[in-house]
Amino acid sequence: MNEVRTAIVLAAFTTLAACSPRGDELRGEPIECAIGPAGKLEKSCTIEHIGKGASAQLVVHHPDDGFRRFVLTPDGKGLMPADGAGTATSTITKGTIDVTIEQDRYRIPAAMVKAADDR
Repeated sequence: MNEVRTAIVLAAFTTLAACSPRGDELRGEPIECAIGPAGKLEKSCTIEHIGKGASAQLVVHHPDDGFRRFVLTPDGKGLMPADGAGTATSTITKGTIDVTIEQDRYRIPAAMVKAADDR
């Protein structure tokens, strides 16, 4: 009887796992990023807005399931890490904000940052 119960439980978990979303499906809107020292800028990350007003954050999801959380700088012209991990530099160029933190680079359309600020 115990073996039957175990088989039913395993079958249920297998079915649930098959129905869950794939791990490689990233949330948010695609942006260019270069992850790691040898990374090339490619549209392989996504960005999503979380929260509103002063608590608004931008979360950049990496293709390897990593992520970074950012908040607007006090002057509203750049992004800084929300979790205090490393120091970010932001450069505004032709409608984008290029953010570098440690060995990772992100090219975020300024309209996405503005939209986070307006929430």
